[in-house]
Amino acid sequence: MRTIPLPRSTVLCAAATAVALAALSAVSACSSNADNKGAAGGGTLTIQGDAGNPTLVENFNPFQSSELHGTFLMYEPLEVPSPIDGSYSEFLATAHKFADPTTLVYTIRQGVKWSDGKDFAPSDVVFTFNLLKKYPALDAKGVWQQISDVSASGNDVTVTFKSANVPFAASVAQTPIVPEHVWSQIADPTKDANTNPIGTGPFMLDKFAPTQYSLKKNPATGRPAR
Repeated sequence: MRTIPLPRSTVLCAAATAVALAALSAVSACSSNADNKGAAGGGTLTIQGDAGNPTLVENFNPFQSSELHGTFLMYEPLEVPSPIDGSYSEFLATAHKFADPTTLVYTIRQGVKWSDGKDFAPSDVVFTFNLLKKYPALDAKGVWQQISDVSASGNDVTVTFKSANVPFAASVAQTPIVPEHVWSQIADPTKDANTNPIGTGPFMLDKFAPTQYSLKKNPATGRPAR
């Protein structure tokens, strides 16, 4: 894990480098300003490096254990719970509530776009969860062991649990959401490396090489800056 300064105009990259003494591969994460100006006004971004063996394998499938860590700067969940106090940070959902002990309702954020410019919609959320149901190998958190249905009505997405399980809402909320118009065309998402990732996150793929890949700002997201 590295902590790096984040300038206003930022490109993130992960480079696989050989560590001679340990005979292992590691990743150096870096940030660079396109115009070489200072990082004044930026913040701090902490990212986890990627390890090559000996080089990086291009995989941005958010449902596979071998995905590169840049994947999670391109795909977003509904919400993320704090490990400290359990409060939720909003991402693709603006709120959630339990209508009853087995019915969880998310209010889906409006005005968000995928990085290819197409509109994000509640139907993408429903599609994502049904994708995990259709391909259990993608359901690493065992979401469908706990839920029985996901449906959309207007701006709301309703998740129905098989039995009361309020704590499991955290796992549901953190599921990365993928675009239906892209993933419905993938023949077998359990084997696809998703080398042209389309997400709603703050970054999108810029370039990839076996020793380095870079991300660039996603101008289409439409989500308010956090």
